[in-house]
Amino acid sequence: MNRILCMLVVVGALGACRPAVKAPVHDTFTKVGQADAQVAPLAYGSVSKVVKTRGDYGWFQFAGRAGDDIEIAVRSIDGDAVAFLLDANDDVVAVNDDADDKGSDAHVSATLDKDGTYYIAFREYTYAPASFTVELNGSRLTSTDVNAR
Repeated sequence: MNRILCMLVVVGALGACRPAVKAPVHDTFTKVGQADAQVAPLAYGSVSKVVKTRGDYGWFQFAGRAGDDIEIAVRSIDGDAVAFLLDANDDVVAVNDDADDKGSDAHVSATLDKDGTYYIAFREYTYAPASFTVELNGSRLTSTDVNAR
């Protein structure tokens, strides 16, 4: 009996050593564009200053054109970054929680399908206060591109 009890304790302890699986993020957004005056712009090739959130979202906006290939890196030294790319209709175009298995920064890559204002939303995974920097890189189609739209 003691042997069975010991086995159950050992098996239970080993199960607790497994890495926790994070739930996927499924945030929804509404009326983002109505707050344009409060959303700071970020240009291609820029890195933001440190943005401190208080358990809510941080925001940036940029002007994109159809065919632009963009990359967004959201980094935090004290949190687990989650990043969202939204279009002007508040639709989530792309989302990322962890860019790789080695860290908790977020990385979003996308090709924009239409001209317009796009938004970068970011937060800490558990909605805890955290500090972030956001880097936006993009390549814009030019009129000399063979497949220009």
